[in-house]
Amino acid sequence: MINNIGLQTQNINTKPTQMSQAQLVQTNPIKLNQQQQTPALAQFNNYVPQIRTKLTPDEETKFLAVVEALEASTIKDLNPSQMQVSQGKKLIALLATGKLLNSKSNDNSTMLDNLYKIVTEPRFDGISGVKIANQVVDAVYNPTIITQKFGDIPPEVRQALVQNPQLYYALGTDLSTVDVNINGSGTCPAASLEFMMANKMPAEFARWAQGLTSPDVKVIQNLDYTALSKDKAQADLFINYFKTTPLAENNGKYMLELKPDKNAVFRALVQDKYHDEGERTTLDVLMQSTMMTLGTGNGYNSLNDIKTRQYEENGQIVNYDDQGLWEDEKTFVESVITNEEKTSLVYQIIDDNGNLVGRKCEPERVKSHIQQALNLGQDIVIGYTDVVPTAEAPQGKLFGHEITIVGIEVGADGKEYFVCNDTDDEENKLIKYEVNEFLPKIHHATYPAELVEGESDLYSTAS
Repeated sequence: MINNIGLQTQNINTKPTQMSQAQLVQTNPIKLNQQQQTPALAQFNNYVPQIRTKLTPDEETKFLAVVEALEASTIKDLNPSQMQVSQGKKLIALLATGKLLNSKSNDNSTMLDNLYKIVTEPRFDGISGVKIANQVVDAVYNPTIITQKFGDIPPEVRQALVQNPQLYYALGTDLSTVDVNINGSGTCPAASLEFMMANKMPAEFARWAQGLTSPDVKVIQNLDYTALSKDKAQADLFINYFKTTPLAENNGKYMLELKPDKNAVFRALVQDKYHDEGERTTLDVLMQSTMMTLGTGNGYNSLNDIKTRQYEENGQIVNYDDQGLWEDEKTFVESVITNEEKTSLVYQIIDDNGNLVGRKCEPERVKSHIQQALNLGQDIVIGYTDVVPTAEAPQGKLFGHEITIVGIEVGADGKEYFVCNDTDDEENKLIKYEVNEFLPKIHHATYPAELVEGESDLYSTAS
């Protein structure tokens, strides 16, 4: 799975700086669907196997119940940007493409099974099941709407927090001195994985939505140890390192309890009431917070988007605070989500000062890895770097960002383009980057372990 636990060999590899899209200078991305605000569902049809499209009598009952509940929604239950197509028509489209009855989930439940639970069973206090079901349908119908953009906490809500600290969990400092209105979030790896789930694993995406909005606010994940390593002892090491103590172990499976951080419910309730166009939905908050918590060993805080991890340096235990998931943390989370062993290949060499000093292989080799994974029907979450001028560094400072590659296309100009999703570009559609220009920017990418098992010189521990 991952190969650099505990190692601090490369800043961009182990301590990447996350950034907002406003900070990131991109190389003139060519947009898809210029005339269409919401991408056609056909864009995603080939990414999920069309298993079944015909309802059983029991499923027909569930389907009609979900359609009735969603079609009766008030305008306040819906994201205005997603109202061009009715929820009933979206459900029919998802049924026709096989996504609604897809059962590629951890417990073999379908997307429809989980939508039915969401609209008929209790949610945690303050959350509407119909509203959550609408968010699930919108995200699976058009996964590009998933965003990492935090919403603001209104002044009156912030003041209530300052005056009533029992409403939130300790930050280690006075909340009145902490910036809880996040301008540039560090959740791009988690948001990219959320996109991947909605795009490729609709049943599992809906199962997570059901569990995280239930009164228990959790997801039970049965994980094969081979999803972490073929060596059980090594898999146990990963489990212990990330503090994911199993509820039980049976027949080579860990039963994990996945939860968002302790402040995520508050953050989700704020978004539920004060959501603005382009911000994270209630569901985005809970999904991304759960992934951030999993990847940081319970060291994430949704209020200030900061993770705190403890490390030994020079014989001393010190706290290290930053944003985002490091490359090894993201690989662990992706392995848990997919129940498949993943390996991250690192293509750039970054020195201890955060400078790009070299590349480990030729761009064509990077492209070959990506093409092979795409041929397997995979989405590839990649981290890339770019040099951006700042006031402190007019010549430019190296920043990193995570996006998802979903395909390669040949443009009208005869050039090849990566078709990508960026959760921080404020666009509800896919974008394109010219392949030859973008390849040198790729720092790392995560693949099925078996696909890249012969590429050990590019593993995270390689220098």
